[in-house]
Amino acid sequence: MNRKPTWNHIDSTSMELSGDLGWINKPINTNEYLLVSWRMAGSEFVRESILENFTYVVGNKKWGKTHAILDDEIADILIESGTKVIMVISDPREIATNVKFFDNGLHFIDTDYHSDTNLGFTTIDQIAEKQINLMNFFKNKFKKNCLIVRYEDAVFFREKFLNKVSSFLDCTPLYKDNVEKYKKSSFKNVGHFQQFFPNSVLKRHRKKFIDFYEEWDYPVNGLAQLKYKWCVKGI
Repeated sequence: MNRKPTWNHIDSTSMELSGDLGWINKPINTNEYLLVSWRMAGSEFVRESILENFTYVVGNKKWGKTHAILDDEIADILIESGTKVIMVISDPREIATNVKFFDNGLHFIDTDYHSDTNLGFTTIDQIAEKQINLMNFFKNKFKKNCLIVRYEDAVFFREKFLNKVSSFLDCTPLYKDNVEKYKKSSFKNVGHFQQFFPNSVLKRHRKKFIDFYEEWDYPVNGLAQLKYKWCVKGI
């Protein structure tokens, strides 16, 4: 993630960061919102949830999106333009489960990860590191114009999620929960990571990134039980 980004101009209205890592509208200063996440963190679901509840604020606005740290030139233009950053994080263990076992390679780019020969341990570590690096960069760079939210809150704890976004956007949500966000995004977290990774791998990983897990309130066993409760009878 420390490499020099290469931007490819798609057409007169947009450009793409090499490696399918980002998409920015042109001119750069027209991006009113920037959606940030590592792959498979559920950012599209979160954006749709925001759009349906804050339509009168974010509707018809231009959104950029990135999975990578931006170069200073691009970032400085966005900051000067007042771009608001909404960064989505998710449990690294759940992301790893989806990437390695459920995604059929659709969101797995060869350059995303170093070789993983340790039963998934390396991949989970790298996912955590990528999210932490993104958070550190965008929070430090965009300061009060950067909001970090959990994907899990958008799904399972909607009132908490909407209130947090409401404070950031300084407006009242509509408290809607429509089906469109499921149609327009790839719903994720279909498995339970404890069934796919050895307990020794999970313990070592959590110990290494304990600060992240405690700060963002991801319990030892994750939030998988909520997804099944949510599917069956709601929460």
